Amino acid sequence: MANEVSDLSQVTRRLDIIINLLLEMRPEGARKVTMRQKIQELSDMGLSSTEIADIVGWLPKSVSGELSKISKGQEGDRPRQ
Repeated sequence: MANEVSDLSQVTRRLDIIINLLLEMRPEGARKVTMRQKIQELSDMGLSSTEIADIVGWLPKSVSGELSKISKGQEGDRPRQ
């Protein structure tokens, strides 16, 4: 049972990495995707702050703060972890 949980954690981690890499892929010559854009895209897909945090490597509270800024239309830099 513990081995199954470990295997599932490894698969989840690898899927998070794949999702993050796919978010980076853009046509040649396109502008680099900002972290804010990644977070917004993942949120638009219905992912929770915790799920987004796992994918982008941030703390869930940092993602929540960024989503709050996005919803208010505020500018901001990458939050500290």
